[in-house]
Amino acid sequence: MLVKYGGTQTNQQDQYVVLTKMNGLIIINGYTKYLSSINQANRLVEEFKLLNVDVEIKKSTDIIYYYSNNKYIVDLPKYDFVIYLDKDKYLSRILFDNG
Repeated sequence: MLVKYGGTQTNQQDQYVVLTKMNGLIIINGYTKYLSSINQANRLVEEFKLLNVDVEIKKSTDIIYYYSNNKYIVDLPKYDFVIYLDKDKYLSRILFDNG
């Protein structure tokens, strides 16, 4: 992805930065039965596709984590960002602590 910055003044040249393709994760409630929650995540995926960003949707119940060496470890691939649409404060803290 090529992003333009600079060049706002008449004497400046346009400058560009090359960004690598980003990968993201959207986490929704694992027990939701409301279509509005699922549609919200799907709508975000559509918008990210327009920006050439790959985004995956996972339910919170599908995320595996375990306790080892006095900390929780999350078994997830590395994502550039996570959008957390659940209200489980413990899982969000575990994800935050694991980067």
